[in-house]
Amino acid sequence: MHVAMTITAAALAMTMGCGPPGWEVMSAPDVHETNAMATVESFVATNGWDMSMTPFDFAFGVTNPPVLRGLPWQRFKNREYPALTHGGILYVALKRFHHDVIGVAYNPKTNVFDRSVVGFKPLADHWYVWTTTDEPVQLTKKYEDAQ
Repeated sequence: MHVAMTITAAALAMTMGCGPPGWEVMSAPDVHETNAMATVESFVATNGWDMSMTPFDFAFGVTNPPVLRGLPWQRFKNREYPALTHGGILYVALKRFHHDVIGVAYNPKTNVFDRSVVGFKPLADHWYVWTTTDEPVQLTKKYEDAQ
């Protein structure tokens, strides 16, 4: 019963224009060893910075993106997540439900996020939390160093 109520509340929140629930709740990377970014750098070296037309591909299953293992977070570093690059940004999908995606993005040159990314905010060290949805919502859109 509790699970059904939680799912219903999440669905209701999304239909009311709130965006995917919990998308802004993300901590900064907490793995800081010298090789913490090795798998990220290897992924980009292998796939380039523009392997997809849009990060919205995650939501509609347009592509079958490769997985990335070794994100610089303790809770994520030993798990695999689908990842793709677009416009100089690495997008990693942490959660997907229907057409909603919540993830982290590595944006080392502070490139402009794709218009399909309806919400994003900086975490630290060029990492962002981001989300996309097909719902008409207005969410936080903040770049690093923006006051």
